[in-house]
Amino acid sequence: MWPMFSAWERNRHYGDLQKAVAFLPSLLADSSLRSNDTAQSVHGVLLFADISGFTALTEKFVQRSGVDRGTDELAQTLNEYLCDILEEFLIFGGDILKRDTDVGQKIQLKIGISAGTMSLPVFGDESWQHFCIFGPCLAEVRDAEEVAGAGEVVLSATCWELCEQHRLRTKHLAGTRAVQVMGMDPMPWSECQDALRKLVQDPVRHRSKREGAMRPALLLPSDLNAKDVLRKYIPVAALGKLDAGLPMDLLSELRPVTCIFVQLQLAAGTSSEHLSTVLKEASRVMLEILSPHKGHINKVLLCDKGCTFLCVLGLPGNKLPCESLHALQSALEIFNSCSTMLKETETMSVAVTRGTMFCGVTGHPLRHEYTVLGQKVNLAARMMVHYPGLVSCDAVTYAASRLPASYFKELPEREMKGLSQPGPVYQYVGVTEESIFGVGLTKKRSEYVPLL
Repeated sequence: MWPMFSAWERNRHYGDLQKAVAFLPSLLADSSLRSNDTAQSVHGVLLFADISGFTALTEKFVQRSGVDRGTDELAQTLNEYLCDILEEFLIFGGDILKRDTDVGQKIQLKIGISAGTMSLPVFGDESWQHFCIFGPCLAEVRDAEEVAGAGEVVLSATCWELCEQHRLRTKHLAGTRAVQVMGMDPMPWSECQDALRKLVQDPVRHRSKREGAMRPALLLPSDLNAKDVLRKYIPVAALGKLDAGLPMDLLSELRPVTCIFVQLQLAAGTSSEHLSTVLKEASRVMLEILSPHKGHINKVLLCDKGCTFLCVLGLPGNKLPCESLHALQSALEIFNSCSTMLKETETMSVAVTRGTMFCGVTGHPLRHEYTVLGQKVNLAARMMVHYPGLVSCDAVTYAASRLPASYFKELPEREMKGLSQPGPVYQYVGVTEESIFGVGLTKKRSEYVPLL
């Protein structure tokens, strides 16, 4: 019998361009969609798969194996889970169910699907760029996912109208226009082959010759500067390791970092053009503030009501002493600057947490991302939602900052989904009249606090 190899083991050897493209969706290989002058329009299908039980799973790994080993085990489990799912998407032209884990926590997918015209705004600066998808179908796919139960697939009304309805067994969901998929007739293999051929304009030139998972929707760019352009979409920490020639196995590690979640809630009905402007301005402000503190924007998530930025301090090659101080100062500056400059923002929330986290590659060998995972990332995301309109931080960041207590206000305890013991949460208020005029001064000045 031939040995069974994982997707990562089957796809170890590929060139520099393929290594860069593996971090990016196929859309960015099209040079016409990489311009940040205007938001481009694309037509397609959105599939939003939510892993229910992920926060609880994180906590169980940490409780069983400790912070360091538990975070590493979480990343391995997630990669195995994502590989199985992404392989199917990649083969059929997509771009990034039920399963038990060895800590007794079940994780399941709930899936929403929509279709239609979307805008693709690209934003950033000369050294860093990012993109998002925005449009009515984004709101539709999130609505469909919200009404789906664990293990269910729900189609938006627009998506259902575009389907070959005779193939699907569905039921309409009360109070919505969405439909739940109960089953479907299998597509004949000849039709699958026809669909795959339509995805690939030049299969001889563009499709990989390797067996296993393919990306038939990926058309590798032929222009000479394509690699330099695409590198701007890859996080700096990952680029440093790629340039050093490290194998994919060594791109991931456990390290102490500080994450900052920033959420901008926008008014309902915000247009694609206006959202694109907000994204460009907000990212510009954040990059200017984070750069002196060696911080980076790792991820931008978009929904119909606003957007969320995940910023990280302390990634490889960018470690500074007194990291918690840098993070709190950056968070407060981002909060004040964006609140003042972006008048369209209805509510702004910032959350800061610190701890040992998985920093590395998740996904499939042919399509993955460099990201940050761990209990503290989940905590920051929950704090951002449960403490809106302010800058919050966890107890570890509070203690590590060595700042006087007058720089903070303890916040009321809130129940957070998936977190049994989140610990104390504080609002960071920075320098106030109380701390300036001595009410909050400690008798011994901390060596970590500037004299002036």
